[in-house]
Amino acid sequence: MKKSSHKKTFLLLIFFLMNLCFAQSPNKTLLQDTATIKNFNQTTADTADTTKQVIKKGTLKVISFRNILFNDNETIVNKSSINYEDYRFTGDLFTSLPFGYLNDLGSLGQPSEMMLYGNGFNGISYTENGIPINNRFSNSFDLNNFQSESIDSIEILPLPKSFLTGIINNSAAVNFIARNKIVLHPYSRLRFYQAPNDEGFVDGMFNAFLSSRLKTFFEITNNSTAERFTNSEYGNWKISSRFHYLLSSTTNILLDYTFNKNEVHLNGGVDLEKISANNPQSQINNVLYDNLLAPVNFRNRYMKTSTNNLVLHILNNFGENTPPEEMYECTAMCDFQTNLTLYYRNSLDEFRQNERTDLNYQDDAPEIVHNNNYTSFGGNISQEITNDYISAKVIGSFESTKFTSPLLPLEKTLSSASVSGVVKSNLISQILTPSIFGKYLKYNSGRYAGFGGDITFRIDTLIKFYAGYSWFQKPRSIWEDYLTTQPLNKNKNNISSFEVSAHFNLRNFHVSTGFISQKASNEYQAAILLNDSLKSTNALYFNSAEIERRGINFSFSIKEWKLLLAANTTYYFSKNRNENKLPEIFSSGGIYYIDTLFNNNLELKAGFNYKYYGSRPGFIIDFEKNITASYFITDYSSPANKIFTSEISPFFKLDFFLSGRIQKSAIVYFTFENILDGKYFVVPYYPMYERGLKFGVAWEFLD
Repeated sequence: MKKSSHKKTFLLLIFFLMNLCFAQSPNKTLLQDTATIKNFNQTTADTADTTKQVIKKGTLKVISFRNILFNDNETIVNKSSINYEDYRFTGDLFTSLPFGYLNDLGSLGQPSEMMLYGNGFNGISYTENGIPINNRFSNSFDLNNFQSESIDSIEILPLPKSFLTGIINNSAAVNFIARNKIVLHPYSRLRFYQAPNDEGFVDGMFNAFLSSRLKTFFEITNNSTAERFTNSEYGNWKISSRFHYLLSSTTNILLDYTFNKNEVHLNGGVDLEKISANNPQSQINNVLYDNLLAPVNFRNRYMKTSTNNLVLHILNNFGENTPPEEMYECTAMCDFQTNLTLYYRNSLDEFRQNERTDLNYQDDAPEIVHNNNYTSFGGNISQEITNDYISAKVIGSFESTKFTSPLLPLEKTLSSASVSGVVKSNLISQILTPSIFGKYLKYNSGRYAGFGGDITFRIDTLIKFYAGYSWFQKPRSIWEDYLTTQPLNKNKNNISSFEVSAHFNLRNFHVSTGFISQKASNEYQAAILLNDSLKSTNALYFNSAEIERRGINFSFSIKEWKLLLAANTTYYFSKNRNENKLPEIFSSGGIYYIDTLFNNNLELKAGFNYKYYGSRPGFIIDFEKNITASYFITDYSSPANKIFTSEISPFFKLDFFLSGRIQKSAIVYFTFENILDGKYFVVPYYPMYERGLKFGVAWEFLD
């Protein structure tokens, strides 16, 4: 698609012009006063600290965003490991993590459902630096809309603590922590990749000090693809900026703005019914995977999304008035942090089907022109206190959201307010660390509570055991409140979560295993309302039921000589697997050659990635509402039946992947996808990528 290529060329030109504008002479000192800039609250180990020096009074400290909790039992994915992963978009980063799974729809930009601890749409709270970013209509988030390159780290909360974050008490939680790299000269980074079907990605970022106290950051991203199958093209622009002001040695002020605009064409997958009606049985698979011959369910359906997000952070770090040079060593009561955040968010989804009467108009599909808009204003304040004996954190939040949609009877405004807290005790020199936590939420005039506790036992750095339990109540999303076939059970959805895990770390060997169990007492189930004459993916909630999610995970990595063997395998128990859209088993990993070559100028990782998808249920997605359904109904009072009566067959996929870091400034990526050229789909009937090559490069500049 030449238009896409021109956009990326234009973006590259803009990036380099901006880089030149902000470039400064290496000999020019950016800090005009005598203050030293120190990154005080570094959250990850991979960001270089170039200011290892004596810190004097009056020091300006860069206060970074912290983990929502205490970096204790969360799963943390750092930028240093992300740099060597093979990924198209942010959602791909979760498939190698315990209890992570992606219901992949086979083409870039399609709103694939990411699963975590068995939860997907309307079950995961996504936050960025502690601020909720879920779509307020669907209580979900499309990971295509998150800029992967500016991630410093990804924090996945333990299952029992997941309800502590977000607007709605969800059963799983993910927090993205923004990159906050401070350097004394302007810093720029460019990442680019190209793949078949004119698929491409380009991301450019830079930051610089405008003065001794004011730092700026800017990032622009464009990714797009031509259609693999009819009506599957995609294009996305993401722009973000930040101004970071060092007010004093204890206070930083940050102003963030992000803008996202995308258009994704939604064909609903290949129309197997039409293929079966027009082809002999022996030719069905050949047509199904032929991107030129395969008919699709919707030839004229798409959705445009535009989002504006403005956030003000005030970060404060005090230490009982101790001098900065003592704070650096972190004695007792050295950590007393208060964060205040205010935010504004506006989002518009323009869902269209048969909007135009052109060659793609479908007589067998209804015309839909829906604009779903919401505007949110909110804030939170968090207080964290840490010393050698105890750690405590309290978070208070509020939000008001106005909804406008033709699917709602009237314009609706919902308000929420909550307070949550965690107290952790460090006993026996951090060998034994129990914690208790809880949350009280007022949402749409309803009151919801939750509480729990966990304990961690460590033996040096070699062995760690974790066990936790929680019980909480979850409110209904606005779709659940209004889109039902009949009055459903209005009792609160009470959820209990239990997790236990063990981790063993030796010099070249790491293994972990875990078990999760979660039970929801009153969870709504969705069904597709089918019409004899018109195609439809209109989902409505028709029933409430007790739903369980249980699974076991086993992960390991072994490095011997220069070879690394890694695997991550999850098995889900059969009960409610159909309702939860989960495979029986999912495994990912690989075998790699890792070495440093050419006088330490090349850090190489090369090998084979694999993914194994076990038997899994089929389902249909209502893309307008981000609701998945395993059942269908023919009218509001008819009984529900399974859409797919049999499960999808298992499949094994193999890729060759190479990444090489050259002189610590550029990373080259190469992927030979689907080496065996297997024909398969994860979700019916969205054919996955055929055999092909993908090439990319990430380049860091220090001007």
